[in-house]
Amino acid sequence: MFHFFRSIRQKQLKENKFRRYLFYALGEILLVVIGILIALQINNWNEERKAKAQEKILLQKILQDLKEDAGSISNQINHVKGLQDLNYLIFEKIIQPPKADTNIDISKIIFTGKLRLITGKNHSNAANQITDDILRNAFTAYLKGEEITINVNENVWEKVHSFRDYLGEIDAYILDSIFVEPRYTDLNIREKVIKTATLAKHSRSAKFKSLIWSARSTYGFSNMNLEWLLTDNMTLQELIEENLR
Repeated sequence: MFHFFRSIRQKQLKENKFRRYLFYALGEILLVVIGILIALQINNWNEERKAKAQEKILLQKILQDLKEDAGSISNQINHVKGLQDLNYLIFEKIIQPPKADTNIDISKIIFTGKLRLITGKNHSNAANQITDDILRNAFTAYLKGEEITINVNENVWEKVHSFRDYLGEIDAYILDSIFVEPRYTDLNIREKVIKTATLAKHSRSAKFKSLIWSARSTYGFSNMNLEWLLTDNMTLQELIEENLR
């Protein structure tokens, strides 16, 4: 194509036809510009296609982590509800009125763990790569909610440890029921491992009342946040699945 224009240009110059030469020169320049624009557009299309593919992979990974976190949140909800049930059991069976022979299952405070979620940890900067406005806003809000819920559940962990320490202070543990054979297996935590008479004796103290009052508030607030986060988690999963279709 350019060879064609070059031959015409040389011919026009020889014949001293400047206007025609100018016309063909401008046409040649125009073709070069159009070619550059087309190349840039193709490059942009390729980059956009790559970005879309990368975003799809990212959303698939986020979706996978959200599903895993949904299970962790559900387990934590059940755990916190168990802690609250224990709190109410202590109040009803020990404080109103004190009953020294009450058998209390304290399994929830023997074995308890922190809430560990992976979506925020793995994708803290992913919002900038999400092109859909609604999805990006929902994801950003979810990460904030996740952070709040994790912080709230730190308080649950602290309350559980405070109550464990208190049981030790008042000498409420029955060590003979714990240090049994076989020693390398899990404890049968549903056996009687605390002195309920000792617990009943201290149930009227200000410290004991403060502990269960504080626990009641913390467990309730924690469960509320967990329920909210689980709802947001399921909603975000639906948005991502819709975007991936």
